[in-house]
Amino acid sequence: MLEWTIIIGISAAVPLAAAHWIFQRRWAVRVACLEKDLRRFSDAMVQMADLQLRAHRKVSTNLGSVEERLLDLAVPGGDSRMPLERRHRVLSMAGKGVAVEDIARKLNLPRGEAELIVNLRRYAADVRPQKVNGEARRHV
Repeated sequence: MLEWTIIIGISAAVPLAAAHWIFQRRWAVRVACLEKDLRRFSDAMVQMADLQLRAHRKVSTNLGSVEERLLDLAVPGGDSRMPLERRHRVLSMAGKGVAVEDIARKLNLPRGEAELIVNLRRYAADVRPQKVNGEARRHV
């Protein structure tokens, strides 16, 4: 009787072992397929990030020259007789790093006027509105 139980147990275990082996094999194939897809996706993402980084570098390097060109085109004429045009030219040159003395000489302005324009721009940039009781107020 014991022999029959062993035989029956073994005969029942063989199909279970075969089913387990088949399941493991299918699982391994599916995991390998998913890993391959993940590698392809990762490579595509790296390529996309590289393209975006190159485009960003290209745009950011040209941004400074575009800004300078826009400032130059904002003033209609080369004549600096009008106050707005004078102010624009002074600020444009100061933004490029030209000394106040050189600005005054090139634009035929008094040195004090060129200094005043540059200092007023710096002062306006430094003074920020301060909120007091929910209201924005400027402090001097």
